[in-house]
Amino acid sequence: MAARTIAASELFVNDGISFSAKLDTKQLAVMVENLNDSDDLELTTFQQLRIENFPH
Repeated sequence: MAARTIAASELFVNDGISFSAKLDTKQLAVMVENLNDSDDLELTTFQQLRIENFPH
């Protein structure tokens, strides 16, 4: 069986360009449900949440 390499993927989340834009609890819950222990969650300088998903 040949080895297979799976690259990490990135997802950027923002709530639109407006002053004091916010995500609600349902939106945050969906994001958390899809995070794994090895994933990174970062707030960027552009006020976006950056999720880097590492394959298992």
